[in-house]
Amino acid sequence: ALSSEEQVRALCLLDMQRQCLLMYTSCGWFFNDISGIETIQILKYACRALDYAAELGLRNLREPFLAKLAQAHSNVASQGDGAAIFHRQVEVNRVSVERLSAHFGITALADGGGSGRLGRWSWVVDGFERLRLGAMSLASGHLVLRSAVSGRLFEAGFVALHFGGMDFVCSVKPWPGPVEHAASAAKVAAAFLRGLVPGMISSLRADYGGEEFGLDQVLPDGRERLGREVFQDLLKQVSEQTSRVYQDNRQRLDLFQAAGFPLPGELRAAAEYTLSRQFEAE
Repeated sequence: ALSSEEQVRALCLLDMQRQCLLMYTSCGWFFNDISGIETIQILKYACRALDYAAELGLRNLREPFLAKLAQAHSNVASQGDGAAIFHRQVEVNRVSVERLSAHFGITALADGGGSGRLGRWSWVVDGFERLRLGAMSLASGHLVLRSAVSGRLFEAGFVALHFGGMDFVCSVKPWPGPVEHAASAAKVAAAFLRGLVPGMISSLRADYGGEEFGLDQVLPDGRERLGREVFQDLLKQVSEQTSRVYQDNRQRLDLFQAAGFPLPGELRAAAEYTLSRQFEAE
């Protein structure tokens, strides 16, 4: 019989082996360049296997892997060698548990707490708190992630700040416990309520002290909702102005179309947008 920790380790080892098998998918090897999308994909499998090796405390495989990869040169001079391509096109797409935690921390500014499933992970945010001050907002909470593949559990505390516009930052650290998290988050909240951005940043780093992530670390699944949060005022203006163009000229448009003339694309788009919004509202 295996303990729960041993079960998680065994399943992680098996999934690491699965990533290694995927790494040898044939389409990655019979195209003519290491910078092609097929090879990039199999290098992503290799990257995941390397991450497992590090997480499981195995010997360092990343450096010898990259040294060997550097011997492969792209036929496209600007792409460089395999190691450069790996750094530029593979590692930037890594989804560590810390990045996943930051994703939920930043999207919580728009969605609030809750629970759900994303890819191979189920997630729960509890102890969620949110503050607003004008265009700025702050969110903090306790995130629990569980892998559907291995059962691995990861708990994190997060504090996320939105300063307005495109300025987001989220600090994530392994769950320190409710007392320490509450105390650290309260210090950041106090700086937030004073409304001084430099003070918030310094408090986030000094009083919370986690790994920092920005808007570019949000995963595709949350970008549309977050985009609506960021641009809600602009979207409202666009909606109102487009609807006004259609409503003010509706009779003319109807008569023009009834006479057999095609509407100019811009006016058709205004009509379609307005009628779609009205239909959704109903």
